[in-house]
Amino acid sequence: MCSSWHTRAKWGSVVMHLALPLLLLASSCSCGREKLPDQVYGHFIPIPDTSWQRGEEYFFAVLVEEPSEEYRVMGVMRTNPHYKLNSIGVGVLRESPSRQFDRQVIQVPTKKEDQLPYGGYNLWMREFLVEEGKVFDEKGVYTYSFQQLMTDEEIHGVVEIGLIIERK
Repeated sequence: MCSSWHTRAKWGSVVMHLALPLLLLASSCSCGREKLPDQVYGHFIPIPDTSWQRGEEYFFAVLVEEPSEEYRVMGVMRTNPHYKLNSIGVGVLRESPSRQFDRQVIQVPTKKEDQLPYGGYNLWMREFLVEEGKVFDEKGVYTYSFQQLMTDEEIHGVVEIGLIIERK
């Protein structure tokens, strides 16, 4: 029994001596990718029963402290295999700290080629651009909301809806 433990400890030491340098090498390699922009906001809201009801709206409050910089604003849907549509109409409402409103409709393509696997789970991430190069006019809390605008009463398979804002 003692030799069995000694053998396992010996192999554990060998694995650590090989794995640690490989892990450090992999984490220091940029692999030809540009540096990712700074994410300044990221929040996801779970959809009850993974069924997004028509007209149902989800709100995101974003505190902007540096209004003169440029930002990329992205919406994100995380879906499961029950999601079957090729696109979805999403209404986006923006409200500034001074109560100025702006509305737009985005037709989000959701074909299989556009899916990004999310983690080791059976979820897919579908990103859509809301605003590119957005410069906020003033400091304060901005509110974004996403609303399901399809003619279907409910869309099955939407697990979460989210908003990501990155500094450019």
